[in-house]
Amino acid sequence: DRDFPTPEGISFATVDATSGGLATELCPKNTLVNEAFKAGTEPTVPCPTHRPAPVVIPLPEQPVEGVVPMSPGYNPTVLQPGETATLSPPSSPPIPTPPPSQPSAETSTGT
Repeated sequence: DRDFPTPEGISFATVDATSGGLATELCPKNTLVNEAFKAGTEPTVPCPTHRPAPVVIPLPEQPVEGVVPMSPGYNPTVLQPGETATLSPPSSPPIPTPPPSQPSAETSTGT
């Protein structure tokens, strides 16, 4: 066994062998592999198999003073203590008025 120089244009990345993603600190050590890649083609996404559990933040059961729930069309404002906000639906654009109708050429008087 002898070391040889890495060819030009080749890079290395440690990946998780089960997913092919970049290794993270949560990947088991026995799944890590140091792989050679053509420079620029290395994986850029961390291993999706071994990732931290999502953090779930429960919503309060009662409204929190100064916090207004978001809804479509809501423009947030800062409330002072004791103030309450009301939500109203977004305004609709005005309905265009059709132009007055013109008498047709067939309804002429005479003859």
